[in-house]
Amino acid sequence: MYFDSLCAAFARLPQVEALALGGSRAGEQYDEKSDYDLYVYCTEVPQETVRRQILAESCSYMELGNRFWELEDDCVLRNGLPIDILYRSLSDFTRVVASVVEGPWA
Repeated sequence: MYFDSLCAAFARLPQVEALALGGSRAGEQYDEKSDYDLYVYCTEVPQETVRRQILAESCSYMELGNRFWELEDDCVLRNGLPIDILYRSLSDFTRVVASVVEGPWA
């Protein structure tokens, strides 16, 4: 319920192009410490105020704007499940995929 609402809210944002689910809880083998990773591919990262408003509806705990590896919001859904929301630039993603596909030989 909370996860679906969270995804629906992000999907409604005009700058969001795609959502992808990952993390150890998304697979078949997980334990009570496993979490979800929600990747938000966007043309522009939603403002922190917008993210906070969306997350407040579904999360009991929020840490916004962490940047250990990349920009992410680390949260706990109201049902107790941990979720990390990672924001990725669609243009950066496209450039990386193109470099892999085309390679140095292109």
